[in-house]
Amino acid sequence: MSPALGAVAAVGVSLAAADVPLAAVEVGFARPRQAAVTLVTFAVVAALLTGGAALSYRWYFRTAIPEGVTGLLGVAVVALYLNTTSLGSVAIGDNPTLLAPESVFFNLVSLGVAVVMAPVGRYAGDRLAVDVFALSGAKQLDGELSGVVRAVGRFTAVTLPPADEIGDMETYDPVSPEKKDEIAEKTLLFPRKLSPESLRERLVTRLKDEYGVGYVDVDLDADGSVEYFAVGSRAAGLGPTLAPESAAVAVAADPPNNATAGDTVQLWRDDPEPERVATGELRGVAGDAVTVALDESDAERLTDQGGYRLVTLP
Repeated sequence: MSPALGAVAAVGVSLAAADVPLAAVEVGFARPRQAAVTLVTFAVVAALLTGGAALSYRWYFRTAIPEGVTGLLGVAVVALYLNTTSLGSVAIGDNPTLLAPESVFFNLVSLGVAVVMAPVGRYAGDRLAVDVFALSGAKQLDGELSGVVRAVGRFTAVTLPPADEIGDMETYDPVSPEKKDEIAEKTLLFPRKLSPESLRERLVTRLKDEYGVGYVDVDLDADGSVEYFAVGSRAAGLGPTLAPESAAVAVAADPPNNATAGDTVQLWRDDPEPERVATGELRGVAGDAVTVALDESDAERLTDQGGYRLVTLP
């Protein structure tokens, strides 16, 4: 046997002979002070772990970490410690009272502390990440800045309202609910020394360029707070869908039964002899009245006397 192995064996024999207690100390409410210290330690560890996870998640994904993930992390770290100490006691030959009511109750309280502290750590880590990114020069954030960062930062932060508070602009088609969810509660950062008019123009431009919003109606306070916010995708009605140098005309005709919007059609007159007047696109049918989109030059050839026949093309 080598000298090193002999020394290790000697130490092991001496520890066994001295009956050194290697088992983890069992903690319960029978020892109030020790139990309080342990629970506070669990709370701090759970908060630090979830806070660090929230900060890292915000840094990488640019959005807040889901609440369920942080709750799972907080509970997992406490459960891992409890299981490790219990299994360690079993491995060294100790006989911990794992199923004793006192131990079970203390373990449940420990897990409850982790559940309570996980949202606290998530909130603190996420707010810290948002403030740090704002001070580092980010142009866009998810979430709201703290008052301290708003005061010391050299920018104006504009936080958009929640999705259910985003209005629809009149005379414009509404945007999709998914688009409202995408822009809801975004915080956009702008230089501090902008006039209210310039701030509004920059906000509208960024929403159009970065999020594909067609039209924006917004009222801002001097500090960048949003008083009113509404969006629209495009102007409603037939006019915005027409190509340049084209027009839409409603005429009395005899449309086929299977004619639908989008069909290419021809307008014919029978009096005094059959004559093709114009070719266009059918936009709508209401009884014997049809709406046809066609070139302006062809539209000028139509009269209000009616008597047109409609022919659909394949």
